[in-house]
Amino acid sequence: MAELQLGGSVLGALLEVVFDKFSSEAIRRMGSMREIEDDIFKLRITLRKIKSMLVSAEEHKVEDLKEWIDKVRDVTYMVEDFLDELELAHVQRDEESGTLRSLMPRFAHDLIDSSNIQDIQRKVDRVLHLAEYYDLKKSENIVKKLEWRETSSILDDEMVIGRDAVKTQMIQMLMSESTKEESYDVIPIIGMGGVGKTTLAQFIYNNIDVEKHFQLRIWVCVSDDFDKKRLTREIIKSICNQSQGKSIKTKIDNFNDDNWDALQTKLKELLVKGGRFLLVLDDMWEEQAKKWEEFKKPFKFGQKGSRILVTTRKKIVVKMVSEKEIKLEGLLDADLWTLFEKIAFEGSYSKSIILEEIGREITNKLKGSPLAAKTVGKLLNGDFDVAYWNEILESELWNLSQNESDIMPALLLSYQQLPECLKPCFAFFSLFPKDHIFNRDELIRMWSAHNWIKDEGKKSKEDVGKKYLNALLGRCMIDTHKKRHYQGTKDFYVMHDLIHDLTLFVSNNEYFCIKNEADLLHIPSSVRHLSVYGSKAIQFEPIHYQNLNNLRTLIFLSTDCKCDLDVLFDRAKKLHLLKVRDILDTDVSDSIQQLIHLRYLDLDSNQIRSIPDSLCKLHFLQVLILKYCPLQKLPTGLNTIANLQYLKLPHNQFFDSDIKSVGNLRLLQKLQFQVSNKSGHTIAELKNMNELRKLYIRNLEIVCSKKNAMEGNLKEKNHLEILELFWNNDNGSRNNDVTDDVIEGLQPPNNISDLRIFFYDGIKSPSWIENQSLSYLKHIAIIGCKSWTIDFSFGHLSHLVSLYIDGMKAVQQLGPKFFGEGAVTGFPSLEVLRIKNMENWKEWRISVDNHNTQIFPCLKILEISDCTKLNGIPFKIPSTLSFLRIFSSPNLASISVLPPSIKHLVICKCEKVFNSFSSTHLEGLTSLESLIIADYPHLKLLPQSLKVIKELYIYNCPELKLESWMQDLTILHLYICNCPKAIESLLKEHIVMPPSLTFLKLEAGFSCNLVDVDVTLATYHNLPFLRQFCIGQFRSASLSNWIQNLSLLSKLTFYDCQDLESLNFQFLVKLKYLSISNCPKLSVSSTRLQSQLQLEKFKISAVSMVQLKEWLIFVSNTSPELKKLFIFKCPELIDFDVDMNNALLKLPKLKKLDLSRCKSCKSLPTLLHKFTSLETIIIHDCANIHSLSENGFPSSLLDLHINKCPKLREQCKIEGVEWHKISHIRNIVIDWEKIRWISNLPTQMSVQRFSLPTENDARLAFGIKDPR
Repeated sequence: MAELQLGGSVLGALLEVVFDKFSSEAIRRMGSMREIEDDIFKLRITLRKIKSMLVSAEEHKVEDLKEWIDKVRDVTYMVEDFLDELELAHVQRDEESGTLRSLMPRFAHDLIDSSNIQDIQRKVDRVLHLAEYYDLKKSENIVKKLEWRETSSILDDEMVIGRDAVKTQMIQMLMSESTKEESYDVIPIIGMGGVGKTTLAQFIYNNIDVEKHFQLRIWVCVSDDFDKKRLTREIIKSICNQSQGKSIKTKIDNFNDDNWDALQTKLKELLVKGGRFLLVLDDMWEEQAKKWEEFKKPFKFGQKGSRILVTTRKKIVVKMVSEKEIKLEGLLDADLWTLFEKIAFEGSYSKSIILEEIGREITNKLKGSPLAAKTVGKLLNGDFDVAYWNEILESELWNLSQNESDIMPALLLSYQQLPECLKPCFAFFSLFPKDHIFNRDELIRMWSAHNWIKDEGKKSKEDVGKKYLNALLGRCMIDTHKKRHYQGTKDFYVMHDLIHDLTLFVSNNEYFCIKNEADLLHIPSSVRHLSVYGSKAIQFEPIHYQNLNNLRTLIFLSTDCKCDLDVLFDRAKKLHLLKVRDILDTDVSDSIQQLIHLRYLDLDSNQIRSIPDSLCKLHFLQVLILKYCPLQKLPTGLNTIANLQYLKLPHNQFFDSDIKSVGNLRLLQKLQFQVSNKSGHTIAELKNMNELRKLYIRNLEIVCSKKNAMEGNLKEKNHLEILELFWNNDNGSRNNDVTDDVIEGLQPPNNISDLRIFFYDGIKSPSWIENQSLSYLKHIAIIGCKSWTIDFSFGHLSHLVSLYIDGMKAVQQLGPKFFGEGAVTGFPSLEVLRIKNMENWKEWRISVDNHNTQIFPCLKILEISDCTKLNGIPFKIPSTLSFLRIFSSPNLASISVLPPSIKHLVICKCEKVFNSFSSTHLEGLTSLESLIIADYPHLKLLPQSLKVIKELYIYNCPELKLESWMQDLTILHLYICNCPKAIESLLKEHIVMPPSLTFLKLEAGFSCNLVDVDVTLATYHNLPFLRQFCIGQFRSASLSNWIQNLSLLSKLTFYDCQDLESLNFQFLVKLKYLSISNCPKLSVSSTRLQSQLQLEKFKISAVSMVQLKEWLIFVSNTSPELKKLFIFKCPELIDFDVDMNNALLKLPKLKKLDLSRCKSCKSLPTLLHKFTSLETIIIHDCANIHSLSENGFPSSLLDLHINKCPKLREQCKIEGVEWHKISHIRNIVIDWEKIRWISNLPTQMSVQRFSLPTENDARLAFGIKDPR
């Protein structure tokens, strides 16, 4: 009976889609023209009768009704397809002459007649008669209205109610001394789904005592796919990110070694030097002990006292991993009631005794499950009608329970109570694997392709889709994804695995997932929505297509799949949604025109060089994604796809405005438009594109007047969110008056949220900024507008979050007007303020009235950079500030006391500012974690108030000396560069450095007087945790004693050490990275080492040919495990001789080769094709290399980057003479242009939204670069 209920409820939503189509103008007109108006009316009435019987069917006890439900589904889809074809015929009819008619499929026009619709009517009548046979009654169809609640009412996922004893027990087990000989212990948590295992593990993981106890904490979601390589990679990346910071993170993210031995060896090395670790393996299902034994081998090399926490539903998993367990039962009645009460009655001022009694009875049915309490509580919240609560209590779904711990009935209740429009959207999640991360906008576009998003008047489908997601979020059916992303976390969602099980339960045989080749033989004939994913290759054979006739969705999530698109298109002609990424190596054929119902086509990252013009016959197409396809040209007629809403052309290859008469695409929502004087490419193309959300306009210098600009009709684009206006900078040759006039005509709608103006060379402010009409702005960027003065207000913008002003050379003062006038002033919501390159800005003033107004009450990031004449900051620095950067503003003297909230402080080339800071002033910065001081010629001593600091960077402070109190710091990173007296005090006076250091960089500077200093650094400075050491510009012949006791050192760099002659690697058993640059006397013959150095990465630059050759031979003989080789700035390198080629062949595991700035080099190594592990080659600024290696590159190569090599540029492009040597490579970039790009990595827009940096991004966020 549940199956009937669920199938029928989804059908109600599908029938509503059909009823909406009946009401369309095109259907009404075509019915009248074809004299089938009465037939269409009769068909609609019959379907209305059938829908009214669905409610009765859901309560019917006859199991045979499943067949009736299936027949209702079949005729529903059949009618929807017929109405599509009728609309196509209407389009043909309207275009009796002209291009569009010729592009439409003829059969859509020919098949629409009376006999056709009468045949459909007979099939629908049979379904109605069958309903009468089953004695199904008509019921009043009451469609639940979707009540939209604010998401702020959602319970915090991390709150744990009850379980105090278990929490205490687990913390003790994690932190107590183990009696076992092994270095680690495994503690499994077992319990039914939804009982709170993950939530409890999260609570323990984030406990402050646990955090202090373990040097490494790693969280990995295992799920039902126990892929040992994937899990090991994730652990490696997590450890590297924690221990090395973001400056290394990007490189670590590329660690995709598929060699199992290499992965385990890497993990072993990290655990050896990482300290105690806590590893959480969440949601583990794997039962095979052999896989577990293989996976866990490296963990024994961790420090004693380490722990592995496993959460699972399966007893066999517990027995496999440990002799102990924590069994998590359901919450106690009192705790469960507390949780349920908090959610169900949230927002209610009072609860009646009756509702409380009903609520307690409901909680008795929840089997102690927190997830069920949360889900059902959300279901009841907001509707405090006693009858409704009783309806939930007495629902027959509670009788579905198969055992006393089954919570599926509680979850089914939440599904059953979903508004009708949400049910197909919810079932759609079943096509994706567990733990999949859903992109909000992509999900909405997919739903829209099936017409599941209802029309709500003036609201756009995107806004309604967001409400659908918020409704699911509010009912705890999905969760926001908390992982930081360049687009922000709010755009992504995840689903609890138990809720995912519910999607599988409700989707019946209409949805199917292919996870392996065996599944291909079990595709049900009833399938409408199909996805393909799995870790192994999947090959479609002819027999596998036979059940795809009714398919409406096909999504390939696996990239290792083979499918014949021509066969597919011939069979699956009903497709509405097709997503095929990274599996095609041939062009799409004309057969695609058979998919007349297609709304969504994603061909991203396929090796497609051409798209047939017949694609443009797909009248209903809404979404077309061709990003990262190496297209040679665009199909003719793209501007005729009238329903196209979202278009992604190949990245860096085509602009949307390359489509002639792109203005015909009136429903398009995002447009990158380059203005031209050519017909079909002028700004007038924008006139009727009023559905745009994001609009980027370039080449605005071509627009010649206000009248010309107004032809774009920007003001009427009421859905516009982001507007970017870009003039090409031509060194001031434009007429300022014309430019002033043009910007006046580019007035955006008042509700715009993000405005960016680049290189506007006018003088006057447009009236639409001055009159304060853009009151909803959240983000503003004004860059390179050198003649424009800010004579308008920003401070009144109550929604403004980020403001970026750069290069406004005409600005001399920011007066009181800048802070706002009227009721709202002082930037009440601003979080990020960056003002840069304002070379004539002298004064920043606030009015007397504003002295009593809180300025920037929410500010988190403040940057004042390259404002050389600015004399002061007139307002009190707000207590919310965490990042402050003052850079190259030497006249800036007046600044208020800094608040204790500051975590990251940068002061560079601002001596007056630093002079104004007293010791007491800095002592107040109790949260300070990183401090950067640069270009301060008179600084002699550091303030003794840096007790909690973690990172200290000191550049170009020639008078600075270090003092003994530094040994008391708990600092991790220390940079001292070009501070000769600091270096002298460190070495001559034997100043003890903090023993907590993990990274140390010492650059003496060429003015340092230390010559032949050879002290034993590790003797005077106990540095047991030092992992990275960088030494530069010392004048000593030997620095061996500096490094001899640093046994944990993994990364060592020497540069600009002109007199350095020898090194001693004898004790560096952990060394993995070595870099040598511009050390002309350093010789291999004077180097002492152990038998095998075992480097993984070697970089050599600015050396002679003799040095290069001997070091390559040295490394190849001592480091056979080398994976990355960098050769930079070697002016004597012309080619690689026999000895050098043979040396390279001794590196069988080499994965990356980078040859850069070797301007005399004429050829690459001749044996590159034999490097079977090589994955990445970079050739940069090698102007004399005229050809690639004769035998090409190995099949293993995935990435090739060739930049600033003019002799190679044309030869390596598609159809070039060298193309045959590289055509097999997945990703090819030439002069930073993606010639081919299959990797599906997100790329940022031309101007990023100003997101807050993480705490680990301190140095990078402030733009401080290594002095080298």
